[in-house]
Amino acid sequence: PESDVRGTLNLREGCTGTKEIECFYEQRSSFLLPPVKASKVVSTTSFKYGKVEIRAKLPRGDWIFPIVQLEFAQRDIANPSKIWIAYSRGNTKLIMSDPNDIDVRGFSGTDIGGRLLLAGPTLEEREPQRSKRLVHKYADQPFSDDYHTYGLVWTKDQMRFYVDSEEYGSVDLSTENLDRECVLSLGVGVGGLFDFPEGTYSGSNYKPWSNEDRNAIKRFFEKKPIWVQTWDDEKSCLIVDHVQITAV
Repeated sequence: PESDVRGTLNLREGCTGTKEIECFYEQRSSFLLPPVKASKVVSTTSFKYGKVEIRAKLPRGDWIFPIVQLEFAQRDIANPSKIWIAYSRGNTKLIMSDPNDIDVRGFSGTDIGGRLLLAGPTLEEREPQRSKRLVHKYADQPFSDDYHTYGLVWTKDQMRFYVDSEEYGSVDLSTENLDRECVLSLGVGVGGLFDFPEGTYSGSNYKPWSNEDRNAIKRFFEKKPIWVQTWDDEKSCLIVDHVQITAV
């Protein structure tokens, strides 16, 4: 309903955000409240180097993406680097109109939907630079179909990524500045300005907003009758069975 995107969103009580807009937001004109409210949990302890293993079922649904990543324990607005452990868009099939919109090493396809698993450090927010250091695995079925075990082995010089005990890629860290304490972050995101390239098609449905449009939230909300049909109360959630971290 329209009331979902009008009024105020007040999260000040207990808010851990570092900016006011992260704790309180007021709808003004076409600057609506987020049509979807999602959550994220962050570990209270940090670590540097070790092994991370997460058994989870990734979310399914158009314009949803999982947050299964490491973030710097000390937030740095000037450095948005993250380390993806498991990233796979919730769209069952998502076709790019321009194959150059992302630049994942060794990936030359146009379907960046749920069958494409990505992992690795994202040192910039915007594509195609964001994808340059990522590794990938392309599967026969969407990763949201079932539970999988996603893993990372992190040393000073290298990161190795695996799924269900199969290593599918590694990243050389000898020239990267990732020698910092990190926390584990788990959650779900929807839409946004950086996760879905312009001009993509989910099935026969065109991406309903532009990343550069000041009314992007409004455009997304207007198409809710279409994208909400792909959502499910359970399947559109990130379901985590267990997390195991062995720090060194």
